[in-house]
Amino acid sequence: MCEELRKRPGHGGNCIKETTVQKYLETVSSLLEDAKKNDIIPFNPAHRVRKKHFEKEVQHIPQKYEIRKLMQTIRDEPILYRAYYTLAITTGLRRGELCALQWRDITGACELTVRRCRSCASGQIVESDTKSHRERIVTIPLGIWELLMALRQQQVLHSGVPDREQPIFTDPDAHVTHPDTFTRHLRKLYKKCGLPEEYHLHTLRHTFATMALEHGMDVKTLSTIIGHTSSATALDIYSHVTDTMQKQAAVKIDRQIGKTDAPMQSDKQKQYTDQSGFQPYKSKYRKAGTGGIYQLNDHLWEGKYSPRDAHGKRTSRNVYAKTREECEEKLVVMIEKVKREIAAEKEKLIARK
Repeated sequence: MCEELRKRPGHGGNCIKETTVQKYLETVSSLLEDAKKNDIIPFNPAHRVRKKHFEKEVQHIPQKYEIRKLMQTIRDEPILYRAYYTLAITTGLRRGELCALQWRDITGACELTVRRCRSCASGQIVESDTKSHRERIVTIPLGIWELLMALRQQQVLHSGVPDREQPIFTDPDAHVTHPDTFTRHLRKLYKKCGLPEEYHLHTLRHTFATMALEHGMDVKTLSTIIGHTSSATALDIYSHVTDTMQKQAAVKIDRQIGKTDAPMQSDKQKQYTDQSGFQPYKSKYRKAGTGGIYQLNDHLWEGKYSPRDAHGKRTSRNVYAKTREECEEKLVVMIEKVKREIAAEKEKLIARK
């Protein structure tokens, strides 16, 4: 079976990858193992198949300057593509999960519930549960949530208020967009930006995961967000990032305990990426309770405030602006508003008691 699979042509006429062959073998092996446990067959013949050794495929992750160039191109696209690709790169959702999102899956402000996956099989569009076979809640930035609301407004103007079970990513006439359409269109954008042909739609997912790890997100949280069944999967796929993090941790310990001036492993890399203008702005000192200001790119600043609400739960609020000064002003107004809301909510809780 494995030899026959290796002879089959895959996408673009190339041979099927060995990783795909191994996945087929694992599926067949699990079925045969059930048959063995139920005394249908005496042993599992798949266990006697010698697995072919192969080198792991290196994930091609765009550089930060390439991401900036791509995002600038995406901003000029129609709102359907702009919302789809921006949501993909800021949440790490799979293609099928994005295509299966419905309006009822927006379960709160800046909150999505991922329930299903839409894929193409034998020329037919089919829906199933997610790859991990369980639902998950994903928090999205305020700017992305506003982009989705703008897409909804466009649908309302063209074809009336969409049904709760209507997919989010439809054209103005409420026609569901084929998943392959988003893949082909993104390849055109990659070519327009002069980016490598190795990049594809799933690259946006890898980019999100890589950037999340680089900015300090722990593997367990990342696995939950992107829908991996275990942290081991994320560690295996993004080992290139976690290896760097381990080296940086070792240097930090050496600096702290050994009181040395050991150089950080990625100092040179940081010096390079800083020139791209995609590094978040960090002020030297900032008073507690005043939030934070971050530069996302040349034309976008983010203000973030994360207070504890009346119930003691920490929540994040965000504002966005084209300049730092405008973002500072919006952040001050937002903080004052949030503080008033929390104070009012605390008074209500006291009154109930």
